[in-house]
Amino acid sequence: MNFFNNSSKKTSLDFITVGRAGLDMYSGQDGVSLQEVTSFIPGVGGSPANIAVGLATLNSRVGIITKVCDDSIGDYVLHYLQKKRVDISHALKDKKLKTTLVITEIKPEGGKVVFYRENPADLNIAIEEIKRSYLRKTAAIVLTGTSLAKNPSRETMLKICQMNPKDEFKVIFDLDYRPFHWLNKRETKLYYEKVCEQSHFIIGNLEEFKVLLPSLTWEGVKQKSFAKYFKGKAEIIVLKNGPKGTKIFSKPDSSEIFIEPYEVEAKKPFGSGDAFLASFCHCLKQGGSLREAGEFASASAALVVLQRTCSEAMPSEEQVIKFIKKYKNREKNESH
Repeated sequence: MNFFNNSSKKTSLDFITVGRAGLDMYSGQDGVSLQEVTSFIPGVGGSPANIAVGLATLNSRVGIITKVCDDSIGDYVLHYLQKKRVDISHALKDKKLKTTLVITEIKPEGGKVVFYRENPADLNIAIEEIKRSYLRKTAAIVLTGTSLAKNPSRETMLKICQMNPKDEFKVIFDLDYRPFHWLNKRETKLYYEKVCEQSHFIIGNLEEFKVLLPSLTWEGVKQKSFAKYFKGKAEIIVLKNGPKGTKIFSKPDSSEIFIEPYEVEAKKPFGSGDAFLASFCHCLKQGGSLREAGEFASASAALVVLQRTCSEAMPSEEQVIKFIKKYKNREKNESH
């Protein structure tokens, strides 16, 4: 299938991501608890920012709608995005609200991630600040679940979906579930469902999808598990399950595709989902099949967890192709 070929309109952007762009501080030491860390390495983070950088690194044309503090930290974030060739012409600044700060341990599993995110700038993007003319410039909008956690951002995300009654652009929804942002799962499900109704592509891991479908299991999941979404606008649903692999479901051809994971010794787990989505979307936009997109995305995710940072670790197409070739050659040699 060619997910992006439903529209004949010409666009100046392939993608626009909406939501958090912030400052990440990564532990300078591997396997060390925060109280023992002696140095930190700065980087730009937040799923919308990571996805945008991932897409730009793959040479997709991408912009971001975000809001940061009008100070040196906000300038740092926007300067980095611009340097990575992300269009920041519709990024917003606020003199009072702060940019999100995240501090992380670097551990393969169980690493602590501490958020400084009390009424952050990115959750205060108002619908009046969104230019409809900018949305019309793109083939797809990427929304994330974290942006639904509070108003006015929540209302803005819902209204962006409503600005698309004729499906002028594809809506890509990354569930991106962070429990500490929400009052309870009932609230999360309510607003997730509203966006899912308007989304053409929904992606998340098993824990995230269980917010919507509590009885869902990895072993029992089938195309019909997502029937209510496929009866609406959804064309692609991707269910990720870490080392167990990825399952891709498609409405147009009723296909179910399983993608084997690339087994690597991860330095840290986070950032992989953002790399996966960026690479999957880029590959589809280039005309790749669902299987090709899944394998390319899985390799991209594996490359990111090998490194300390997130946005800076987003790989180029050449790096992904080289990794896949090397990995498959190694598997071939080990089987002989």
